[in-house]
Amino acid sequence: MAGESGLKILQVCSASQAIYGAVQSLLALAKAQREAGHTVEFVTFKGKKFGEQVRELGYPVHEVRVRAKIDPLAILRMRRLMRDGKFDIVHTHLSTSSVNGCLAARA
Repeated sequence: MAGESGLKILQVCSASQAIYGAVQSLLALAKAQREAGHTVEFVTFKGKKFGEQVRELGYPVHEVRVRAKIDPLAILRMRRLMRDGKFDIVHTHLSTSSVNGCLAARA
Protein backbone atom coordinates (compact mmCIF):
# COMPACT_ATOMS: atom_id res chain seq x y z
CA MET A 1 0.00 0.00 0.00
CA ALA A 2 1.02 3.58 -0.55
CA GLY A 3 1.06 4.44 3.11
CA GLU A 4 -0.57 3.45 6.38
CA SER A 5 -4.00 4.66 5.29
CA GLY A 6 -3.69 5.42 1.58
CA LEU A 7 -4.02 3.15 -1.40
CA LYS A 8 -1.84 3.14 -4.48
CA ILE A 9 -4.19 3.53 -7.46
CA LEU A 10 -3.40 3.19 -11.15
CA GLN A 11 -5.84 4.84 -13.56
CA VAL A 12 -5.58 3.45 -17.12
CA CYS A 13 -7.17 5.63 -19.80
CA SER A 14 -6.94 5.69 -23.59
CA ALA A 15 -8.53 9.12 -24.05
CA SER A 16 -7.02 11.38 -26.65
CA GLN A 17 -7.75 14.56 -24.67
CA ALA A 18 -9.36 15.64 -21.40
CA ILE A 19 -12.44 17.11 -23.08
CA TYR A 20 -14.96 14.27 -22.83
CA GLY A 21 -17.50 13.98 -20.01
CA ALA A 22 -16.23 10.55 -18.97
CA VAL A 23 -12.65 11.82 -18.83
CA GLN A 24 -13.68 14.87 -16.81
CA SER A 25 -15.37 12.49 -14.35
CA LEU A 26 -12.16 10.44 -14.17
CA LEU A 27 -10.12 13.55 -13.39
CA ALA A 28 -12.60 14.56 -10.66
CA LEU A 29 -12.33 11.04 -9.21
CA ALA A 30 -8.51 11.12 -9.29
CA LYS A 31 -8.49 14.52 -7.58
CA ALA A 32 -10.80 13.26 -4.83
CA GLN A 33 -8.66 10.13 -4.40
CA ARG A 34 -5.52 12.21 -4.08
CA GLU A 35 -7.18 14.60 -1.60
CA ALA A 36 -8.26 11.57 0.46
CA GLY A 37 -4.60 10.61 0.88
CA HIS A 38 -4.25 8.00 -1.85
CA THR A 39 -1.43 7.87 -4.38
CA VAL A 40 -2.77 8.16 -7.94
CA GLU A 41 -0.82 7.43 -11.11
CA PHE A 42 -1.95 7.16 -14.73
CA VAL A 43 -1.25 4.96 -17.73
CA THR A 44 -1.98 6.85 -20.93
CA PHE A 45 -1.37 5.95 -24.55
CA LYS A 46 1.67 7.32 -26.40
CA GLY A 47 0.91 9.99 -28.94
CA LYS A 48 -2.24 11.22 -27.17
CA LYS A 49 -2.48 14.68 -25.63
CA PHE A 50 -4.19 13.28 -22.53
CA GLY A 51 -0.89 12.14 -21.00
CA GLU A 52 0.51 15.65 -21.18
CA GLN A 53 -2.68 17.10 -19.70
CA VAL A 54 -2.62 14.69 -16.76
CA ARG A 55 1.08 15.34 -16.16
CA GLU A 56 0.34 19.09 -16.01
CA LEU A 57 -2.13 18.33 -13.19
CA GLY A 58 0.74 16.85 -11.19
CA TYR A 59 0.12 13.12 -11.60
CA PRO A 60 2.84 10.62 -12.47
CA VAL A 61 2.17 9.37 -16.01
CA HIS A 62 3.34 6.15 -17.65
CA GLU A 63 2.88 6.25 -21.42
CA VAL A 64 2.41 2.97 -23.25
CA ARG A 65 2.32 2.42 -27.00
CA VAL A 66 -0.89 0.58 -27.88
CA ARG A 67 -1.36 -0.37 -31.52
CA ALA A 68 -4.55 -2.44 -31.46
CA LYS A 69 -7.66 -3.20 -29.44
CA ILE A 70 -5.70 -6.12 -28.01
CA ASP A 71 -1.95 -5.46 -28.05
CA PRO A 72 0.17 -8.23 -26.45
CA LEU A 73 3.24 -5.98 -26.12
CA ALA A 74 1.24 -3.24 -24.42
CA ILE A 75 -0.31 -5.81 -22.09
CA LEU A 76 3.15 -7.07 -21.10
CA ARG A 77 4.41 -3.52 -20.54
CA MET A 78 1.39 -2.64 -18.38
CA ARG A 79 1.70 -5.90 -16.46
CA ARG A 80 5.32 -5.14 -15.64
CA LEU A 81 4.39 -1.63 -14.54
CA MET A 82 1.56 -2.94 -12.35
CA ARG A 83 3.77 -5.58 -10.76
CA ASP A 84 6.72 -3.26 -10.17
CA GLY A 85 4.48 -0.44 -8.92
CA LYS A 86 2.65 -2.69 -6.45
CA PHE A 87 -0.69 -0.99 -7.08
CA ASP A 88 -3.61 -1.82 -4.80
CA ILE A 89 -6.22 -0.86 -7.39
CA VAL A 90 -6.16 -0.75 -11.19
CA HIS A 91 -9.07 1.25 -12.62
CA THR A 92 -9.59 1.20 -16.40
CA HIS A 93 -11.57 3.64 -18.53
CA LEU A 94 -12.80 3.48 -22.15
CA SER A 95 -12.80 0.34 -24.28
CA THR A 96 -9.20 -0.06 -25.52
CA SER A 97 -7.68 0.72 -22.14
CA SER A 98 -10.21 -1.58 -20.44
CA VAL A 99 -9.37 -4.54 -22.68
CA ASN A 100 -5.59 -4.15 -22.47
CA GLY A 101 -5.52 -2.94 -18.86
CA CYS A 102 -7.79 -5.71 -17.57
CA LEU A 103 -5.76 -8.39 -19.34
CA ALA A 104 -2.58 -6.94 -17.87
CA ALA A 105 -4.03 -6.80 -14.37
CA ARG A 106 -5.29 -10.40 -14.58
CA ALA A 107 -1.99 -11.78 -15.95
